[in-house]
Amino acid sequence: MSLVADQIHFETPKCLISVKPPHSNLTQEETKALRNLRSDPDFILLPADKRNVISDKTQYISKIMELLTDGTYIPLKRDLTLLLEQEISSLIKLSVSHWRFCLIPRNSKPPRL
Repeated sequence: MSLVADQIHFETPKCLISVKPPHSNLTQEETKALRNLRSDPDFILLPADKRNVISDKTQYISKIMELLTDGTYIPLKRDLTLLLEQEISSLIKLSVSHWRFCLIPRNSKPPRL
């Protein structure tokens, strides 16, 4: 490694330790209420576009099961991730941008439920 790379490698942890976390935009009461909701097994907090949504856990699970069993979603016979990765890579390789090789997906994995 070069001297500059070694210096960056050495200084980075010190910088990260000295950084203060951002201030919360929630009051202490709101933080306490959110903590209580998260610990309550009857509710589930779902991320939404701009805020969290609170849902009754039994209703949420029944809605998910309904979607999984009504034909909206069907199990795939095989994982299509590699095929999609190859198609995306071939389209990116057609690009004339000098960044094209940085954009090629590699070792993609499907989300796990």
